[in-house]
Amino acid sequence: KKNVFEKDPQQMEAVNSLGGSQQPVYAWLNILPDMEPGDYTIRVDVKDLLGNSAEVKLERKFTVKKMEFGIVRPGLVYLPLGEEQSGASTTLAPPLVVPGQNLMLHFTTVGFTEAGEKNEPNISVQVVIQDETGKPVLAKPITGKATKYADEQYRTGKFIPFHVPIQANRSGKFKILIRAKDENAGKTATFPTLDLTVMDIK
Repeated sequence: KKNVFEKDPQQMEAVNSLGGSQQPVYAWLNILPDMEPGDYTIRVDVKDLLGNSAEVKLERKFTVKKMEFGIVRPGLVYLPLGEEQSGASTTLAPPLVVPGQNLMLHFTTVGFTEAGEKNEPNISVQVVIQDETGKPVLAKPITGKATKYADEQYRTGKFIPFHVPIQANRSGKFKILIRAKDENAGKTATFPTLDLTVMDIK
C-alpha cells in the first residue's frame, strides 16, 4: 500500500448550538480524471482534544472505475437569493426541505467525446421529477445542452457541470431522475434516482 494523498492534522473548533455532546463531521475526496483505476481506502483520524480521549480511526474502501461517459457528483445545494449572497460559495443541502425553499440540483458529466475543429463536447441532459406514484410532476422533462466548454477549467479537467433550479412549492415525496447523452458518440448515461422530501408544515 502507498499513500496517494495525505493531509496533516488540523485543530478545529466547533460549537454545539443545540447542546449535547455530539458533533457531526464529514470528509470528502475529489476523484480527478487522471486517478488510476483500482481499489482505495480513505482513512480519517479524529481526536477530542478537550476530552483527551484516544484517537479514533475511521476507514472506508472505494473503487475507482476506468473513465467512461457518466454522471457524477449529483446533489442539492442551497440557492442564494439576496444580492449580498451572490458571490457566496454553495452550501450542500439535505434532501429534506419545507415549502418555499429554493434549491439547485447540481451534477457533472465526464468521459464524453470531443469532436469538431475545436474539440468541443456535445452533451444533452434531461431531468425528470416524479411524485410518490412515479408520475412526472411536469408535462415535459427539464432539458439542457452543452455544445462547448464554458470555462478553460472545464476543458482542462474534461468535465461539464449542469445546474437545475428546483423550487419546493408544495409538500410531498419526490424522486429526481437524471439522464445524459453524449451526442458525439451516441452514448447515454443515467444516475440512480435522488429522493427529495418536502415536509408538510400545516
